[in-house]
Amino acid sequence: MVDRPLQIVEIDTETKAFILQEISIGGVDLCALAILFADMSILCLTSELEHFMKEKSTEKAGDLSVVSVYFGGGTPSLARPKMVGDILSTVKRHANMTSDVEITLEANPKDCLTSHSLEDFKTEGINRVSLGVQSIIDDDLKHLGRFHSSQESREAIDTCQKLFDSVSVDLICGRHQQKPSQWREELRQVLDLHCDHLSIYNLTIEKGTKYDRMKQEGKLSLPDENESLEMYRDSRSICQEFGLKQYEVSSYGRDGHRSKHNLHYWKGGSYIGIGPGACGRWIDTSGEVYEMKQMKHPTQWMKSVESIGHGTQDRIRLEPSEIIQEYILFNMRKVEGIKRREFEERFKRELKDVFGVMTEAMREEGLIVVDEEGVRATDRGREVLDAIMDRIKIS
Repeated sequence: MVDRPLQIVEIDTETKAFILQEISIGGVDLCALAILFADMSILCLTSELEHFMKEKSTEKAGDLSVVSVYFGGGTPSLARPKMVGDILSTVKRHANMTSDVEITLEANPKDCLTSHSLEDFKTEGINRVSLGVQSIIDDDLKHLGRFHSSQESREAIDTCQKLFDSVSVDLICGRHQQKPSQWREELRQVLDLHCDHLSIYNLTIEKGTKYDRMKQEGKLSLPDENESLEMYRDSRSICQEFGLKQYEVSSYGRDGHRSKHNLHYWKGGSYIGIGPGACGRWIDTSGEVYEMKQMKHPTQWMKSVESIGHGTQDRIRLEPSEIIQEYILFNMRKVEGIKRREFEERFKRELKDVFGVMTEAMREEGLIVVDEEGVRATDRGREVLDAIMDRIKIS
């Protein structure tokens, strides 16, 4: 099973900075805007935001249209709701918002137990909430280092569903001592709460973490490869049973509730990174793609914004082969796969030439489907997507 594709920005736990992760903006091209938020630096955030939006509007020689906004990555639900309004007001001064704009707030269940604050976020423009539930098993939540309970998660889901157009729930499977039968029961309990969208991620072990230490000491008992595969297949079938269709390796949603923010990102759209530690990417008028990284230390970033209008530390031109490789990976994660016309118009290369001689072999193995629409992984193929990508060499 493939893990979560990418973390665009990180929360600085030492400074307790909050993250507003991505705002997607679209005109001739769709773009996205990633913002890292620290409560004391709203003025700097809006200043940096204005700097880049003015710059991009000039480059495009036309209007920008905002199609999605995502406040996430840390605990933005602990921030003042007015912060959302300030950011959105800044966006509106430089861009148009589409009538169906998706504006998501990422939140922890414990932060949602008072509906008053959530109502204020809704007033400021939030219409979708993504809840970091992770599990509804209390012992597992403690083991994961989470501070909310199963009951608080249930109450948070109910509260958010009464207020917002769409509610997404994040879950982690493949946990310590977890068995497929336990996961099936837990997933059904979550889906009984009438969720519109689920993001289901496999537990990953990061170096230097509690789980890494447990693994080194032989105290961590994770599902084996066969059990992990069984959980992945169960996730797909059970979500389908409850009306949530898989549209990406880790993503399941009812019709009309797919994440616009993520779909834009997976298609390789541009995004502007705002705030300390944020990353961004932009496709210029010549088709060149640049990756921008903002200064990570909040104080240095703020001083730079006050001095020159932005806190960009690095601006790196990406090689065409890197861009194509990433585009293929993200789009092969999607159930619909790579659209031939979209790919060939963007990269000026034929899709069959990129996949090369391996195409027929992978098709015969039942890993991919190739037709006039493009190339997509089969259900079996998405189970071994890393192996497929290892066989595709971009030159």
